[in-house]
Amino acid sequence: MTLWLILALMTGAAIFAVIWPLAKNGKGDRSGSDIAVYRDQLEELDRDLATGLIGKTEGEAARNEISRRLLAAAQSAKAASATIAPTAVWHRRAIALAALLLLPAGAGSLYLRLGSPDLASEP
Repeated sequence: MTLWLILALMTGAAIFAVIWPLAKNGKGDRSGSDIAVYRDQLEELDRDLATGLIGKTEGEAARNEISRRLLAAAQSAKAASATIAPTAVWHRRAIALAALLLLPAGAGSLYLRLGSPDLASEP
């Protein structure tokens, strides 16, 4: 009985390992953190200008560069959230369904073929 519980837990872990990356959406998360970083850089630049750590011309050049990167990150985040391909969603669901069905079936058939299911248990 303990063996079957361990095998079921291992099968569940294998299914979880396949489904976990499919559930994550990595593109939108990265753009959101990029935007936050660039906004923090602009605030830090304002503090540096106020304390006189950098000159006015260097500050303007840095502000222009950070603003350009902020706009590019915002546009890529907007484009990534607006275009979610239905075929990509369908492919993810098909892979998840195959993992749910084929992993346990494959493990069971492999055990029946290579294992010893008819062997009597030891006392």
